[in-house]
Amino acid sequence: MIRRRTFAAAATSLVALAALAGPAGAADTTIELSLTGGALTVSAPVSVSGSGAIDIGSTVDIPVTGVVIDDDRGTLLGWAATASSAGLTTDDGQAGEGEVITPAQMTWTTDTVSADEGQIALSLPTPQTLVSAAVATGLPLTSAGQFTIDGTVTVAVPFNAKAGDYTGTLVTTVL
Repeated sequence: MIRRRTFAAAATSLVALAALAGPAGAADTTIELSLTGGALTVSAPVSVSGSGAIDIGSTVDIPVTGVVIDDDRGTLLGWAATASSAGLTTDDGQAGEGEVITPAQMTWTTDTVSADEGQIALSLPTPQTLVSAAVATGLPLTSAGQFTIDGTVTVAVPFNAKAGDYTGTLVTTVL
């Protein structure tokens, strides 16, 4: 017990002497760090499809799953994703009477938005026409990372639609 106290007192004395003597020398090292920001990107399924009947008031729901927003910019400014379409036309290319479904007859509804832990994105769960529909919004300070969005395109089948296959493009944009 006495030896421990003696050793502790000696160590304390050496530290005090070193502090009084000042540093023996010092050296500076420059620290450099280079960070590169990534991009704000969107990817979406290559194609989606649905089918239905021509009945008065009928609709066709087409699931759109796996739209991915990836924000690697490092800015935390937030982002907004929208969806739009020019409509659907029959594959004969004529776009005549009953062969066109307009974007106003198509709606987008965001079903779910999933994100990395701690990240937040909001969506409006109400249908919006595909003239321009809000898909989701990444909030400032919490919008970095990856977000996966699943939604539904609902097509209101016109009463005068011709039977056949219709095609068009869904464009998802992120700003």
